[in-house]
Amino acid sequence: MNDTMRTILKITRWMLFLVLLQHATVSIANNLTISNVVFGEKNETDQTIKVRFDIAWQNSWRLNFGQSNWDAAWLFVKYKLSAEDYWRHASLNYSDGTGSGDGHTVPTGGVIESSNDDGSNHAHGVFLYAKEGFAQGTVSYTSVELLWDYGDDGVPNGDEVEIAVYGLEMVYVPDGAFYVGGEYGGAQTADGFVTSGGDGNFYIDSETDPITVGNSSGNLYYNNVGGYAGDLSGPVPSTFPKGVSGFYCMKYEITQGEYTSFVNTLTSADRSDRVNGNNGENRYTIADSGDGTYEATAPYLACNYLYWDDLTAYLDWAALRPITELEFEKACRGTSEPVFNEYAWGNGFVASSTYTISNEGESNESITANYATADGNALYASTRTSDWGPLRGGIFAGNDDNTGRVTAGSTYYGIMEMSGNVYETCISIGSADGRAFTGNHGNGTLASGSISDVTGWPTVSGVGERGGAIDKDNTKLRICNREFANRAGALDNAYRYIGGRGVRTAN
Repeated sequence: MNDTMRTILKITRWMLFLVLLQHATVSIANNLTISNVVFGEKNETDQTIKVRFDIAWQNSWRLNFGQSNWDAAWLFVKYKLSAEDYWRHASLNYSDGTGSGDGHTVPTGGVIESSNDDGSNHAHGVFLYAKEGFAQGTVSYTSVELLWDYGDDGVPNGDEVEIAVYGLEMVYVPDGAFYVGGEYGGAQTADGFVTSGGDGNFYIDSETDPITVGNSSGNLYYNNVGGYAGDLSGPVPSTFPKGVSGFYCMKYEITQGEYTSFVNTLTSADRSDRVNGNNGENRYTIADSGDGTYEATAPYLACNYLYWDDLTAYLDWAALRPITELEFEKACRGTSEPVFNEYAWGNGFVASSTYTISNEGESNESITANYATADGNALYASTRTSDWGPLRGGIFAGNDDNTGRVTAGSTYYGIMEMSGNVYETCISIGSADGRAFTGNHGNGTLASGSISDVTGWPTVSGVGERGGAIDKDNTKLRICNREFANRAGALDNAYRYIGGRGVRTAN
């Protein structure tokens, strides 16, 4: 887990009635690579075809003791018809994770898993990860094949299309009860979760039981000192994703390269609506390249300036969903009891000197001075550089002096930059709009105007920010801090410190 990893896009031009015609490559990745994209066996009667490719990434793992967890690649396929200027989402055959009867070709040493959340025999993407007992480190899977039901997508035999395979690195957060809350500054955080009348921290041990919110003894409660923690109401319904059930979380915050790839699949008329006009400010590097597409000159940096409409459009397009603030605490802390002043890496100590950065904006951007070798590393007000912009994802884990979870700034499960860099945009339990969220996933397809159309996703009034950011003090980085957990106004605008990442409920 000591380097940053990204998406790579391979575009292969082909006709359904011919073999490969032409091959073009656009690389936007650090070290997750998808290559040699071709199509394999085709069944014109069933109107299916296999999309074949190789994939590799570094620093992969699978732990098979204690809370077994692993990292995975979330893979999905887009295609473009020759008469259209935008890309559609491909319907993949449903995989139950066993590798048998689903039509996909599972590589040696790997597992293919996907969820079937719309009741059909289609998957909007699949997870690929290591089988139990296989070596950790760099993984390389060759001749992976995903079965595309192109007939069900309305693509007739003989049509000419372009096809693209996308990959995002994810981390499995396993089933398990956990705590929310935690102390800092010698007392319970002003806006953090508590057990009313109890010992401070609140224990969540059921995914489906409603959570009563209120100041009666034994209830989940919090204060609203600054006005942005929430309405102090409830309950949190049985259908709200609480984090007890397993889910996959993006290993890194959405990068500018990943976001640009999304933008370039939209209609030419919609692309500018999903791009911020702050190019060149605070390390935001996405701009019109002059030919109707967009380019990020520093694709490895975390993406900032994300409106809620931008983030939800991206997550719907990638067939993911937003993370809830309860899942945020589970992803950071795991099943451990809260620690005094706790940050995402599990203790209350954080670097406090300004970082010196080399190779700025490149895939090997690194910290050359003031990297903490005993405390946790994070980008925030005390360590930020003068440009007020985000760093590349995984920069702390990739340092030569990294010795483990604390210096890498990693969560309990191996997720990076959950404290600092850009804010984690989360669905809040502090408003009725947020509490109504039921965990529906995106399906890869957007509504007119390239906006999300997923039923049950809240408006901006149901969301807020967790985990701290570039220009905030160290207290905002703490897991328990909910000062802005229902601050909708910041997400109705685009700020230099607003970003996000996606999750997907596990089978």
